[in-house]
Amino acid sequence: MSFSPGGILFYCGGGNSGPLSTVDTATGLLTNVATLTGSPGALGDSISAGAYNSAGIFYGVVLGFSSSVPPNLAFLVTINTTTGAVTTVGATVDKLDAIAFAGTPGQGAPALSKSAILALMVLLGSVGMSLVRRRSRSSAS
Repeated sequence: MSFSPGGILFYCGGGNSGPLSTVDTATGLLTNVATLTGSPGALGDSISAGAYNSAGIFYGVVLGFSSSVPPNLAFLVTINTTTGAVTTVGATVDKLDAIAFAGTPGQGAPALSKSAILALMVLLGSVGMSLVRRRSRSSAS
């Protein structure tokens, strides 16, 4: 399960070849959007995790069951929430069951201007010097 940047909750509870659904957060009702296709792994392997990155791309983890060969093999994938197409990014660590991305979807990292960085450095330097002076005065007493 994962919320899209637009606030839609997506669910892949039927495994890597099952339905991609949206969840009505008020009622819990599922609405099938598409059927997942093109997934790596054995038919019926689980989608053990899902998360959106800052560009709004839905990533998932396909995790093989213990009966899969080899067991517990995991793949990082992207999932097209319109068509259900699953694209393999690559194999990942065995038994992976959670993923997350830093940052807010659609927002870049905040940046400071050169003058703001300089002002911050002066402020922090002043605070540091006053702490050193205060400590040296208390040691001298």
